[in-house]
Amino acid sequence: MIKSVILIGIALFELVAAQCPANYFYVDPLKSCVSFNTGGSTSLFADAETACQKAGGHLASVHNAFENSLVASYARSRVTTDKFYVGLSRKTQVTQDWDWTDASVYDYRNWLNGNPNGTGLCAVVDINNQMWTDVDCTQ
Repeated sequence: MIKSVILIGIALFELVAAQCPANYFYVDPLKSCVSFNTGGSTSLFADAETACQKAGGHLASVHNAFENSLVASYARSRVTTDKFYVGLSRKTQVTQDWDWTDASVYDYRNWLNGNPNGTGLCAVVDINNQMWTDVDCTQ
């Protein structure tokens, strides 16, 4: 199922609305500029994070239920895919030490029941149920 879905990257970085770059929009509750990039070079986790860094941001980090819902809602209204990357990953499948790409604290979890299940090193959010699953970072 995951293989048939193009994953997207979300870039978040703190700026005032007037300073958002082209193809980004300002989300006031997050105090951040947001962009959704589908397919192409951003369909791999590392490439998506690199694209976000080049724009001055990172893949989204989510620290509470409100942010999770907000990011998923924005994705639902702007893309046609079911899942999207957030900036959460781990180094090996045997560890449960997950880290955000922006180095912020991993203080909120919204894993789908049975996840992370050890199959992947990167996290995606399902736009329908807003739950997280671990996936292969190259899908």
